[in-house]
Amino acid sequence: MRKNTVVLVTLFCLMWYFNFCTPLICDDYVYSFVWQDNSMGAVLTEPVKRINGFTDIIYSQWKHYFSWGGRLVAHFFAQLFLWLGKDLFNFLNAGCFLLLLLEMQWIVNAGKISFNFPSNDILWLFGAVWIFGIYLGIVFSWLTLSCNYLWTTVILLAFLLVYERHYFYTGGKLLENNYFYFTLFFIFGVFAGWTNENVPCFVILVLGLYLYKAYKEQKEINLFLLVGLLGMVLGYILLVSAPGNFVRYARQLQDNIVASGTDLMKENLITLANILLIRLILIYYVLRNLIIIYKAETSELSRKLLNISSAFLFLSLASSMIMLFSPFFKYRSSFPGLIFLVIAAGIVRRVKKLEEKCKMHITERAENSVERKASTALHFIGIIYICVTLTASLYIGTLQYQQTQNMLSRIRSAKQISSNRVLTVREQPKLIEKYFFETFLISGGHLMFAKSLTSDENCWINRDIALYYGISAIRSGEEEELP
Repeated sequence: MRKNTVVLVTLFCLMWYFNFCTPLICDDYVYSFVWQDNSMGAVLTEPVKRINGFTDIIYSQWKHYFSWGGRLVAHFFAQLFLWLGKDLFNFLNAGCFLLLLLEMQWIVNAGKISFNFPSNDILWLFGAVWIFGIYLGIVFSWLTLSCNYLWTTVILLAFLLVYERHYFYTGGKLLENNYFYFTLFFIFGVFAGWTNENVPCFVILVLGLYLYKAYKEQKEINLFLLVGLLGMVLGYILLVSAPGNFVRYARQLQDNIVASGTDLMKENLITLANILLIRLILIYYVLRNLIIIYKAETSELSRKLLNISSAFLFLSLASSMIMLFSPFFKYRSSFPGLIFLVIAAGIVRRVKKLEEKCKMHITERAENSVERKASTALHFIGIIYICVTLTASLYIGTLQYQQTQNMLSRIRSAKQISSNRVLTVREQPKLIEKYFFETFLISGGHLMFAKSLTSDENCWINRDIALYYGISAIRSGEEEELP
């Protein structure tokens, strides 16, 4: 247990430091203000008001729902933390990442919620997320994106844990006729469905099939789980039917921010192909072992675990492939899919350990083969890769923090002067600007994405940032001496 504590505290401190080194970025500045009835990418107009309480957040999200998008759960968290402060967010976001790893471990462990597990298991989960999370480093530390993907994924996994525990341990009625818990779980389901457009639809499908199968076997419906699922359906409907979704698409199409027709499909295919290529080894590992172990004689526990692994593999692939039809397919949209895939792989890894008979079949087949040597080599390469990219990311994060402090110091000095002079600052360290590709590569794609300003002080984001800091105007470039 003591070793587990050391591992968890170390991972927490690591993620806290990444968040500590990451400044506010682009969208963060916009969501720091009460939402106006214009789009992201338009200059904030006077009078503009900073978020200063729950009423501001609620009013802001109401306007956001009708003019830009339906992710009220994610953006509520974002505006809450932008109001309460980045220091609090750094602490809680590190804790949220740790909770994500714990939820993954509990799902791998058949829904058993316990802190008594092999520390190697949590390290394996972290390593898999880190290695295959190329392009997703911003989800761990960028405030707005963390709330959109990290926090919402944690909500989804917590919701799924309830169903997994029923699958493994209850098998019958759950909190029957307890209307208070029914109401709470219904609300929880609404929040879980009101997360990301490409994930809850498939979760609803999987859970619906599970409840239908349970009903066929037991001839009785579990009302508690049904109420939760209905809540999720309602939350998802509220998410995708938001008027702001359609307004945003029309505006972005008009401004040539998103493509259409064959150009859109081509861009999305390239993004999906890159995602699947990055995760190919992990997908192969899950599929191959699922086929082998399913053919072997396994215990009931292992068979159930394999069913869960198959479900998460489906959720991973489906939630990424559906993005082919999205007008705005970014790599960050596949973050939940990565987590689902790592869970599927973690379950397979656990079953291989549980089933001695299956383990013998697998090891005998590969004991003296190239495959076994390749597996050992991949583990070794993975450890080296994590060590190198973690070290590089820590160094780059430190440079970014120093540069951010320099920029903030110059902004404070400019405010004291109170002139109409345009302040020129540098956001990213010179090392990153000069060797962007190299630093991106050596950090394993977990490069700090501190790039908000442009060289044009009249650009919308420059003017919004100037409003945020209370200065006349700001732009990026070679720093000039202040008078």
